[in-house]
Amino acid sequence: MFAKQAPTNPGRHAHVSGWGTFVALTVALSCLGCGGERESFQDQVARCAQLSGAKASKLEGLRTEVARIESVGETPLALSSPAISQAEQDGSNAALMLRAALNDATRLQLLPKLDDCLPEGRFVFKPKQIERARSLLDGVQRLRGAIAAAEQAPRCEFQTRTDLGFFAKLRYLDDAAIATRLHVLAAGTRLADGELPAAINELRLALWWADHLGRTPRLEARLLAAQLRGQCLVVIEAIVGGELVGVAAPQKVDVERLYTLLRQSLDDWPGDDAPLVGDRAVTLHAYEALREGMYKTLVTKEEKAMLDRRGLLGRVADPKPRELDADQLAYLEVMAGLIEAAAEPHYKRADQVKNLLGRVAPDTDGASRAPLAAYLFLPGAGDALEEMARDRAACEAWAVALASVGGLDRPPYRVNPVTGEDYELVRSRSGVEVRTGDSRLRDPFAEDLP
Repeated sequence: MFAKQAPTNPGRHAHVSGWGTFVALTVALSCLGCGGERESFQDQVARCAQLSGAKASKLEGLRTEVARIESVGETPLALSSPAISQAEQDGSNAALMLRAALNDATRLQLLPKLDDCLPEGRFVFKPKQIERARSLLDGVQRLRGAIAAAEQAPRCEFQTRTDLGFFAKLRYLDDAAIATRLHVLAAGTRLADGELPAAINELRLALWWADHLGRTPRLEARLLAAQLRGQCLVVIEAIVGGELVGVAAPQKVDVERLYTLLRQSLDDWPGDDAPLVGDRAVTLHAYEALREGMYKTLVTKEEKAMLDRRGLLGRVADPKPRELDADQLAYLEVMAGLIEAAAEPHYKRADQVKNLLGRVAPDTDGASRAPLAAYLFLPGAGDALEEMARDRAACEAWAVALASVGGLDRPPYRVNPVTGEDYELVRSRSGVEVRTGDSRLRDPFAEDLP
């Protein structure tokens, strides 16, 4: 689901549009198992993952598409993270170790504090911000120690519960944001102390968490990872762009370390299809939830008001099986096209994406036939795909800039995946600029080495 904000976790959309704050599930879900009626809700959520309604549909096209998705292992059950093993509890998975080090109260308190400490825009701290940053970091020494221990684990896989659909808790988004931004903040204090190698090490660890989050096959994880990587690039900009005061200019070895960090991220970059596949699995669960009569817990107050204004609320609140099946098939056909197109760079697939989404665009005949796909499940899809491409373009452009000022071989990045335009290296008396041809990206600039 691209723009939908799950009512059982109102922090979800905030995660991909800003800092976000984790909000727990509704009482109905958080108290599962507390009594007969609530147990029934749990059973409903579990049944939704089976996709029984879609499999039993009288619409042959829907049955066929769901069977195909099941055959390639992309259903809510197939994609859901397995039960946590004893070995993982003992320290083999960094993401689980991080989760164990945090609780909901800490998440709620720490995220806005980090937001307050980090500068907006360029990575330049005011004196009071640095003091707040030092105080915050000093106050979470135990947590930072737990994060450092987690970073020694042999793997890092964030747990996703696609079998719970939009009723799943998304704490891992907060966890990754906290770990990454603590390292970004620590990089800022290190730079303020003139400790450039230590700052670069903090940046390395920040990127480590962001990259692992980006490999999580969920759209909200991929978009948050893009934001976190963007904040890491701002640190790189401060280091090589001549913005720091009282810090020795970076040397060739420093630039080489920064370049290596970005190349590692880019060399292990995930495909754009995985988050789409994950999003489709969760939305398959949502269609089943509507069949189960769970409309009130699935659709937000704002969405209900929007649907009511359009005269569509009744069709969502009490859907006719035939209409719901047709809506779901329309959604799945669009998603199948988007997933197939994901193998191409964004500039090559942009027209195809536009045409696919146009089939169920708001205020069209397609939207009247598939209102759920049009107004709840597909809005924002084009923007999400573009932001994923822009995330990569920013990293590529900075890798090109660092290679240029560091005297390294130019990396194999020639074309901006968002626009299709060549990256243009422009030299000046003081350094090099990489023009990306994208007005929404700040073109990298790196000063020549001393």
